[in-house]
Order: sequence, then C-alpha cells, then structure tokens
Amino acid sequence: MMPFVRWPGGKRKLAPRVLEHIPRKLERLVEPFAGGAAVFFTLCGREKRAVPVWLNDANGDLMALYRTVRDNVEGLIAELGEVEADKALYYALRNMEHNELLRLDDHDRGARAYYLNRCAFNGVWRVNSTGGMNVPYGRTPKPLADAVALRAASSVLQGATLTHGSFAWVFEGLRPGDVVYLDPPYPGGFTSYTAAGFGEAAHRKLAQLARSVSARHRVVVSLPDCELVRELYPPAAWQLHEVSAPRSVSCDGNGRQPVPELIIVGG
Repeated sequence: MMPFVRWPGGKRKLAPRVLEHIPRKLERLVEPFAGGAAVFFTLCGREKRAVPVWLNDANGDLMALYRTVRDNVEGLIAELGEVEADKALYYALRNMEHNELLRLDDHDRGARAYYLNRCAFNGVWRVNSTGGMNVPYGRTPKPLADAVALRAASSVLQGATLTHGSFAWVFEGLRPGDVVYLDPPYPGGFTSYTAAGFGEAAHRKLAQLARSVSARHRVVVSLPDCELVRELYPPAAWQLHEVSAPRSVSCDGNGRQPVPELIIVGG
C-alpha cells in the first residue's frame, strides 16, 4: 500500500528499511509524526491486513483528512467528483480566513486539505506564522480524487486512533506492546508544516522522551546522519544503522547538501 497524501519528508522509499526494525508481532504501531504515514501503509501491505495504529500529527488539517478518509471516504470521493482542479478555486480555499476555517466540520476541513494537497506545487504543505497555508497552485491532477488509493487507505484506517496534537503527549498514552516510530522534521530542514516549527529544543525534548520509553518499548527513529543527531542518539544507548537513501537536508541551517540517513533503534 502507498500513502494517499503527498507530504514533505515522506518515507515511501525508506519505509522498507524502517520495517526491518519493526517486529512482525506488535500490539500497535504509534506514529507521533504521522505525515504521509508511509511506514504504516507499507506495514499494512507487508502484513496484508490492517495493523492497529495510533497516528498523531501537529497539523490539524492533515488529521482532519485522515479522519474523513476513515469515517466517510465515499462522501469525500463523491464531493470531490463534483469539482475540478481549478486555480481560482484553489486560491479561494487556500486563502480562507481563520474564522471561516473554525466553522468547518471535520469532513469539510479534510476535503479542503485533500484538494489543496493534490493541487499544490510539489504537494508541499507549508504554513506562515499565523498557520495559513501559503503554497502556490502547482498542477491539475486528473482525476482530482484518487478513489482507489482513498478506499484502500480507508479500509486499513478502520479502528485507527487519529489525533491532532504535540508529539510529547503521545508518549503519555503508550500501552504495553506499542512500537513507536518517530519521523520528526529534520534538523535545519523544512519545518513549516505548522506555525510553531520544529527547532533544536524540540529535537532535544524528543530524544529525551524517546530514551525514557525505550526501556519498555521498541523505538525506531529516522533522521539524517549529522552531528546533532549523533549527539542526541549516542551509540552507547542506541543502535545506529546507516542507510543509502540520502536526502537534501542541513543540520546547521547553513545550506542544503546531501546527507545520508540514520535509522536509530532502541528497546
């Protein structure tokens, strides 16, 4: 299975390598940084069944879309079938005022997020300091709704826990048998998924929380191989696996250069 949504930093290519460190027998997969959830969907494909999952993300529009796909995929497909990819409509939806967005229910918010994601330049979701999406129009997908991908996603999301919030509170809700996969925004890379961003302080907090639960849970982390990451996840406490899937990231913010990835495993 493949993700039904494009998302910056997606792990479609890396997912098979991540799954090498996910036990075949697990009670539940927990992803505090859901994004496109490539690891979850690839895992469902590997197991040929829906895998119990808790997907969380700080982006509320993304999680409204997940809940819409889980709860009313046929309604979403029908609604999108009545409109076309259109530049004027894209900007009208993108530029909705904050008070207008607050009046949207989960379904309408999710439908808006899917439309914008399908039509945005390079599938990027980037927001400004006030949380407004600001990516320009990029393409006209035909058809607008990928019904096959949406229905497949809905089938494996039945029973999934889908939440919107900070990564930190997810650690408080872990249950015995949970396996935690962490795919945070990369240090020095693209972090504008939410207005708050994700800086070094957040990475340090995440590493501390990951270490605190690794004695009871398998924890798998994917990050670039750079000085900060090796400081936060030292070999004395974690298994570090270098992988040959480089991405253009920067750990110091002084430019973008190819950096190999690390899959970090604890527990």
